[in-house]
Amino acid sequence: MTAYKLLHRREGRGEHGFVLVTALIMLLVLTILGIMAIQTSVVELMISGNDKTHKQTFYQADGGTELAQQLIFENAICTTTKNGFTETLTGTNAAHLGNTIVVEVLQFSDTNPASSVVSDTNREFVYYPYTDINDPSTAATFNTRQHTNFLVQSAVQVNPGSGMQMVSGYEGLGAGSAGGGTSRLYTIAAQHFGLANSQSTITVRWRLDNFLISSAAAQDCKY
Repeated sequence: MTAYKLLHRREGRGEHGFVLVTALIMLLVLTILGIMAIQTSVVELMISGNDKTHKQTFYQADGGTELAQQLIFENAICTTTKNGFTETLTGTNAAHLGNTIVVEVLQFSDTNPASSVVSDTNREFVYYPYTDINDPSTAATFNTRQHTNFLVQSAVQVNPGSGMQMVSGYEGLGAGSAGGGTSRLYTIAAQHFGLANSQSTITVRWRLDNFLISSAAAQDCKY
C-alpha cells in the first residue's frame, strides 16, 4: 500500500510540471501573437494615415486648378485693360490678392515661363490656404507651410470654323464656317505641398475665348 501511494505521488508531481511547462509555452505563443497583432495594427494605421495625407494633397492640387482658371480669367482682363495685376508689394514685382494669394508675375496670362516645371523657385502665383500672407511675422516661413504653386503656359489657337471651310465629313462641308475668332489654350500646372512633406502635381488644360477678353473694359479688372 505504501509503495503504491509513493508511486502515485511521484506521477502526480510529474504531471504538475508538464502542465506548468505547457502553460508557459502557451503564454509565450499568445504573447508573440499579441505583439504581432499590435505591430500589424500600427503598420495599418500608418498606411491609412499616409493614404489620407496623399489624398488630401492630391485634392488640394486638383482644387487649385479651379482657382487657377478664375485667376487666369481675371488676369487676362486686367492685362488687356490695365497692363496686368496692380503691384501691391513695395519694392517687388508681385501682388497680394486677399490674405492667401501672391501673384509673382503680373501678366502671367500673356507670358510663358522659361521652364514648364513648377516649383517653389519657378512659379507665377502661389496660394497659402492656411497662412495670412499679410502677417509679417510669418513671411519667413511661407514655403515651409502648406501651399500650392501655379505655372501657366498658353498658346493662341484659331477657333474651329475660322477663316476656312471645315473639311467634308466633319458635320458636312462648311459646317461651322460662320464661327470665328481665336482662343487661348492654357496648360495649368498646380503643385501642392501638404502635410508630412507630401506633394502632388496636377496638370490640366483650359480654353478661353479671346472675344471675352477683348470685349472687357477697365472697370472689369478687379485687381
